[in-house]
Amino acid sequence: MNLEADVCIVGAGPGGALLGYLLAKSGVSTIVLERHKGIDKEFRGEHLNKEGEYLLKKYGLYEKVEKAGPVNGPG
Repeated sequence: MNLEADVCIVGAGPGGALLGYLLAKSGVSTIVLERHKGIDKEFRGEHLNKEGEYLLKKYGLYEKVEKAGPVNGPG
């Protein structure tokens, strides 16, 4: 596989995914690499704090995340 982009982000956690989205939305050629095939990766203690909620709302993504529902955590 040969991929080319201006920016490569390694890790599609909350920060990497949002950064990739914002860069791509701004017209920057962006690739986000994630080692897991789906969103059901191991739980690493992520949560949505007030700042994260603010950012998602600011960029019109909060409703999409809320609609998708929670990702399975521990247990």
